[in-house]
Amino acid sequence: ATVSRAMPPPLQLSAAGSSQSLDGQVEVLRDPTLRLLPEQAATAAGYLPASIATNFGFDTGAAYWFRFRLHNPGSAQADRIFVLDFPLLDHVALYSPDGMGGFRIQRTGDNESWQQRSLKVRRLALPLEVPAGATSVFLVRVESTTPIVFPAWLQDEEAFWAGLSREQFWQGMFYGAVALLLSYGLFLYVSARERIFFLYVVAVLATLFC
Repeated sequence: ATVSRAMPPPLQLSAAGSSQSLDGQVEVLRDPTLRLLPEQAATAAGYLPASIATNFGFDTGAAYWFRFRLHNPGSAQADRIFVLDFPLLDHVALYSPDGMGGFRIQRTGDNESWQQRSLKVRRLALPLEVPAGATSVFLVRVESTTPIVFPAWLQDEEAFWAGLSREQFWQGMFYGAVALLLSYGLFLYVSARERIFFLYVVAVLATLFC
């Protein structure tokens, strides 16, 4: 006999301004046919508990469906950013309830075009909404030539953009420092014509591609 397994309890969304891990809230289903539709995946049998720390390894012959539920106890719609902290995943699709029994799809991923991304950011991040007082089921389909991992968490929109601004600031500082070192190295090379300064410039350039 087939034993049905209850879904994990929904994650209670916390107050705005906080981040929440999806660890303990996620189930995973391997689709070796690569053909499951979201409506089929939403109710399919065979889901297993998945930790966000689990590495499913290289599996180019299958797609992985991740399922989780979110509950909004508040009196207003909750807007969150779904984040996957592994930017090398090729194809990531988030399926959100459309309110009419179907799903709204958003795409991101290392091999997806920039125009496909709902948020034009380097991170794998997609917006989602949960209506006031509602519990919603979300699906994420992952297909990749890299290891399949699911380090997923939610972040408040304001906190997400503030964190991204800080990240971009430090990236700008880094590239500014590299440009300064390159300029100094080139100046020394042109002035002294010493091979060691040319090698210094090459070494600094190499840091941009590591």
